[in-house]
Amino acid sequence: MRVKPPQGAPCTGAGVNFETTRHLDRPIGGRALITNAGPYRFRLILIPPTDRAAVRRLVISSGRARTQPPALMYYGPACDLVARYLADVPERDWCFY
Repeated sequence: MRVKPPQGAPCTGAGVNFETTRHLDRPIGGRALITNAGPYRFRLILIPPTDRAAVRRLVISSGRARTQPPALMYYGPACDLVARYLADVPERDWCFY
């Protein structure tokens, strides 16, 4: 998340990162919480979806060449939550620690 620094601060225009807690109105289900890291960086899945098909769909794409990195990767604790759904795929292909 970004906040605006006070006017006249030496870093005016620079983003400031901070942690916050959000309460979702409904369960994640087939959705996921994904970072927007910018171009040439992995987009990381922070909170995974809860069903097997959605978990796999985010990191296994039939349209991408196997030599290309996935568009999305699970991150940190999310890796542990989805490992059972991706047991047939090498961990380096879907998990970023």
